[in-house]
Amino acid sequence: MKIKKESIKWALKSLENLGDSDLFARPFELSIIQDLGDIAVSELASLDLSSFGYGPSRRFIVPKDDLSYRTASQLDPLNSVLLTTLIYEYGHLIEAKRRSKEEKKFLVIVLLRIPTDNSMIPLIHGMIFGGLATKSPKSIITL
Repeated sequence: MKIKKESIKWALKSLENLGDSDLFARPFELSIIQDLGDIAVSELASLDLSSFGYGPSRRFIVPKDDLSYRTASQLDPLNSVLLTTLIYEYGHLIEAKRRSKEEKKFLVIVLLRIPTDNSMIPLIHGMIFGGLATKSPKSIITL
């Protein structure tokens, strides 16, 4: 699988303007890739993504509030460029699969139980999308 040079250029510009994270400083490697210009773009476009060995992410412990912490990850800068490129190039396919606003009006989780002497026995456990009275039984997804 190959990616287009135009998509890589867009991704580099996006990462320059927005960065790849709101937790971390912009990686210096992105500046180097930008400085290499067309050489870097040509090298990235020649990669076969199906056999590319992605680098490890950077993991940090960051403060959550005064008393707690959370782990946070930052993609390897090259991986960040490639992921941003893929999102730009193929994101429209993901968006085309989203449910329409009409289909997303309701998300109801239904859990009916039959009472017994000591507990409740689950009868139906599933999700119904859309209005309860308007959708057919096919819209029930059993969990």
